[in-house]
Amino acid sequence: MDKLRDIHLPHAISWWPPAIGWWMLAFGTCALIIFLFYYFKMPKLKKEALLLLRQIERDFDESQNGAKCMAELSVLLRRVAISKKPECAGTTGTQWLCTLDSDINEPEFSQGAGKYLLTGPYQSNVAEDQVWQTLKLCRKWVEAAK
Repeated sequence: MDKLRDIHLPHAISWWPPAIGWWMLAFGTCALIIFLFYYFKMPKLKKEALLLLRQIERDFDESQNGAKCMAELSVLLRRVAISKKPECAGTTGTQWLCTLDSDINEPEFSQGAGKYLLTGPYQSNVAEDQVWQTLKLCRKWVEAAK
C-alpha cells in the first residue's frame, strides 16, 4: 500500500477559448442584430420618403408653383439616394439622372420626364403636366427603392 500514489485530479477547465457552440452563438447574435437593424430601418426611410412625397404633391396642388415643387422633389430624391448610396452625393446633371435610372432599370430620368428635374427648379413657369409626370416618376423611384 505504501507504493500507491494518491489520486491526482485533472487541471480545472479554462473558460478560454470557448467551445465552438459559443462562437456560433456570438456570430449568430451579431448577424441577427445587423439583420434586424436593416430590416426595420429601411422600410422606415421608405415610409418617410413617401410621406414627404405626398406632402410635396399637396403643396403643389395648393400653390401650383412648379419650380418650387421641382426643387423639393430634387432635394427629396437626393436625400433618399444618399441614404442608400453615399457615393452618389457628388453627382450632378446627366450623371445624377443616370444614377436615378439605375435604380429603376429604365432611362426615365435621363430620357423621360425626369429630365425636368435639371431645369424645372430654375424656370419661372413649369407646365403642370411636366410636374405631374415628374411626381409620378419620383413616386415610382421611391417605391422601387430597397
